Amino acid sequence: MYSDEVLIGYQEAGLGILSVESIAKKAKRPDIEGFDGFIPGDYDGIWPASPQGFKPKGMEWEDEFVKYIMIGGDLDRLVEDLNARYNAALDQERAAGRVNMQAIPEFDPLHPQDRLMAND
Repeated sequence: MYSDEVLIGYQEAGLGILSVESIAKKAKRPDIEGFDGFIPGDYDGIWPASPQGFKPKGMEWEDEFVKYIMIGGDLDRLVEDLNARYNAALDQERAAGRVNMQAIPEFDPLHPQDRLMAND
């Protein structure tokens, strides 16, 4: 199921896009118009998983940003507030033992491909 042969056929048939560059390089481009627009670029990469299952006090980020788009406001203050509320909720979940986080020191959000390449 996860052999190079199966994964290459998966992309060549246009069923999906491979994220492991060493395998993706072996696959031919499918004959599907617009496919190249979906190939990972310089700023795309596999990001570490975000902690799940907890909510901050007040509105969640999606609702806050919709409100900002519709009504406006102070974006810097909004982001500062969201960071504070989400970090407080995360700290609470970590203290309760419901979230286990592990830092990935080599991950650089400005160069996510670097991490992808290192894992090939």
